[in-house]
Amino acid sequence: MTKISVYKKALMISIGVAVVGAIAYNKDSIFGTKSKKDAVVTGKKDSSRDVSTTVASPQDKAKSADSTTAVALPKDATSAAGKVEQKEKPAEASKDVKSEKTAGAEPVNSSDMNRPVATFADGTVIKFKEVQDLMMQLPPKSRDAPFSKLYVSLLNRLVDSKVLLDAAIKGGFDKDPEALKRIVDAKELLLQKAYLDKEIDKVITDDILRTKYNELLKLLPKDEMEAEVSHILFNDKESAEKALKELTSAGRNVEAKFNEMVLAKSMDTSTKANKGNIGWVRKADIKNEELFKVAKGTLVPQVLKIFDQGYSVFFIKDKRPIQPPEFEKIKAEIRKAVTPQYAVTVVDKMRRESGLQITGLDGKPMPLPDLPPMPDASGKEPEKKPAERKDFSGVNEKALDNSMVVGVFANGEKITLGQVRDSMTSIPDQLKGSPFHQLFEPLVLRVADTKLLIEAAKKAGLEKSDDLLKKQEEVQKGLVQRAYLDKQFAQVITPEMLKEAYREFEKIFPKDDMEIRIRHIMVGTKDEATAVLKELKGGKAKFDNEYVKAKSIDPNTKESGGDLGYIPKKQLPADLADVLFKAPKATLLPEPVALGDNGFSVIRVEDKRAVQAPSIEEIRPQLMQAVSQREAGKIVMKLREEAKVVMRDMDGSVMAPPAAPAAKPAA
Repeated sequence: MTKISVYKKALMISIGVAVVGAIAYNKDSIFGTKSKKDAVVTGKKDSSRDVSTTVASPQDKAKSADSTTAVALPKDATSAAGKVEQKEKPAEASKDVKSEKTAGAEPVNSSDMNRPVATFADGTVIKFKEVQDLMMQLPPKSRDAPFSKLYVSLLNRLVDSKVLLDAAIKGGFDKDPEALKRIVDAKELLLQKAYLDKEIDKVITDDILRTKYNELLKLLPKDEMEAEVSHILFNDKESAEKALKELTSAGRNVEAKFNEMVLAKSMDTSTKANKGNIGWVRKADIKNEELFKVAKGTLVPQVLKIFDQGYSVFFIKDKRPIQPPEFEKIKAEIRKAVTPQYAVTVVDKMRRESGLQITGLDGKPMPLPDLPPMPDASGKEPEKKPAERKDFSGVNEKALDNSMVVGVFANGEKITLGQVRDSMTSIPDQLKGSPFHQLFEPLVLRVADTKLLIEAAKKAGLEKSDDLLKKQEEVQKGLVQRAYLDKQFAQVITPEMLKEAYREFEKIFPKDDMEIRIRHIMVGTKDEATAVLKELKGGKAKFDNEYVKAKSIDPNTKESGGDLGYIPKKQLPADLADVLFKAPKATLLPEPVALGDNGFSVIRVEDKRAVQAPSIEEIRPQLMQAVSQREAGKIVMKLREEAKVVMRDMDGSVMAPPAAPAAKPAA
């Protein structure tokens, strides 16, 4: 049977609302079998369809807060840590700032961790140890790269962070009311996450992680090969073809000759010292069949342009069936993937122990949502009928007073409707226009969960832990910097800039991609779906608004006849896309489609067409983000000049100031 886990990505408000369905971890990303290179905007987004049964949990938001720095800082190379998928721009390694050897420079004691590596006009210094400390805060994969390759990028980040923070404090943004509110919210989210992490650590054992690991191993392709690849990068095709011709004539000495040429001619500084070795790659990593057609120990017979910087001559060192990653190497990623499943158990237990009782907008008691069944020992996700959300569309919510009690704990503490309404300010922007009655249940649960988690964290003494205080301090700096940058963006970004960015986006928007409009009726079980399909095919019912409203349990589409809008083909699972696009317009799919924990859907294909580019208003936030990223580089560059910063390389030599950022299309 065709399967799809969800049609449109769910947004979560409450961690407990994730109770509606256990998370489906991303098996592809864990094993690195997919390379995600989506554009800023890939197609029209109908945000009205995104109001789901689940929305951003405190845990998810805390993760975001945990990693908050100067969000709009110019991108640096800290993610280019020597991994295959991170080598798409090999020639750019450590290119941000070039060293300038100065006459009479004093020799540097490499063991002196307190030596200054950046000095400012105000007398402030950044020490070598601070750069190393920052590296230890990078994700584990990034830390695998040699420190020497990340040094310049890390130092740039520290310098940019300092000049931004100084400017923000000078402008009074550390006292800005809006920034202070964001800081309080972010600190609370980190506190909640700290408690959840502590409790989840008690639950997730190595046995659980190994079970998940073994389940993932079963999904690995059994007959796919991977190749160990080396390359020599040239600026132009002519030079690459000349080198290939020379290597081809080397006969049995081709590998030795190839290694010599890497050192002499390759423009890829990140692989030069390793004989041009990129590592083991799969078709999904490189996406060029030519690399996998030749035998090991041979040259690829033509020059290929795989990296943006130029043309490459490739040598295939070895080939083998795809090797699974070792458990210890991906243990942390598996843990991260299964954490939400166990987080809901922690939150659900807290709710029930607190005696939480919820009252709906109609004044009637509401049961707490059931905890989703956990996967069995084999890792198989259990089939579960989704609970129906109570329909408050008939309630005149505007007439309800903010003092109305909608939640109460056993200790007498209350949650009012006003508190729930106030919590709307911190949900994702795309949900703020949704009807309040659709969001009421996850919102009231979110308010309750926040109270419970913060109280438990304080009781456990976590708010005074050094680790948490350090994270909160970093978050505070980042949000103050962000407040300053937002003010600068408001002053420099014009409507014409956004229009120009949109014109650039239109140029790269795919002209031949297809999208499909479908309607569906979601039910809880396969038997129910089969019965609905039989009625529709037999003419006993019509696929109209009335029938959909009577049968569907999807609260987001049942009022609109089950309409899911237009969905680009590439956003659908391949097997489902094949079935949908083969079906004629105005026809039903012959079988129900499984939706994982959400049940089953009976689908009708309404229309197929070329993907329509979204309007400028639909992607204004993405355009604003792209333009802001570019303008942030200019703002930081100016602040650097004013701070008169002097940076030093690892050997103590003074670095030349970086060039002004080149204007790039925002799209």
